[in-house]
Amino acid sequence: MNDNKTFLYKHISIDNHDLIVQELQEFVMKKMPEIEKTSEKLNGLFVRTSNVKECLIKSPNLKNWLELTNLNIRVIAIIINYKSPQVRSMDPHVDTQVNDLALNFPIQNCSDCWTSLYKLNTGTYVKNTLPNGVEYTGFSDNSKFEEIDRFVLNSAVLFNVKVPHQVWNPTDSTRISVSLRFNRDPWELI
Repeated sequence: MNDNKTFLYKHISIDNHDLIVQELQEFVMKKMPEIEKTSEKLNGLFVRTSNVKECLIKSPNLKNWLELTNLNIRVIAIIINYKSPQVRSMDPHVDTQVNDLALNFPIQNCSDCWTSLYKLNTGTYVKNTLPNGVEYTGFSDNSKFEEIDRFVLNSAVLFNVKVPHQVWNPTDSTRISVSLRFNRDPWELI
C-alpha cells in the first residue's frame, strides 16, 4: 500500500512500546538542558534533530524493533511544543522531507494535546525555514482549511507528514514528542 494522497494516520502496535517510550524519554530529557539553552522558538515550536546512533544506543528496545521490522532511521527529530497562549505550535504546514511517513512517539504531555489534519480548500504552498534551518512548507495568508481528522499522540502513531497538519497544545505544559523518519516509507506498518 503506497497511497500518500489518502492515508492520514494510524496508531501502531509495537512490541515493547512502553519500554521504547521510557528509553526515549530518558534520552530526550537528558538533552533538554542543552536544547533549551540553544533553542530558537517559532510560534512555540522547536525541532531538534538528534544523533541516530547515539539514540539507538540509549534505546536498545527501539533498535531491536527496527531490526525486526527491517527499518533504518534517517532522522530522529525531537519536537517541542512550548506552552503558548495561542494553544497551537505553528500554523498548518507540511514537512519538506523526502518521505511521506513519520513514526511519532509521545515523550511528555501528549495526552491532552492533538494533531489536526487538514484539507487545503484555498491558498498556495509557501516554503519556509525555521531559525534552526529545518525546512517546512506553510501556506499563504489567504489559505482556508477544513479539518478532516485529528489524533492524540498517546501511543506510537504513523502519519502522513505531506497532509497539512498542526499540533495544538491547550495546556500549561510543554509537549514533547520524538519523530522518526526512515530511509524508505514503512507502508507495510499500515
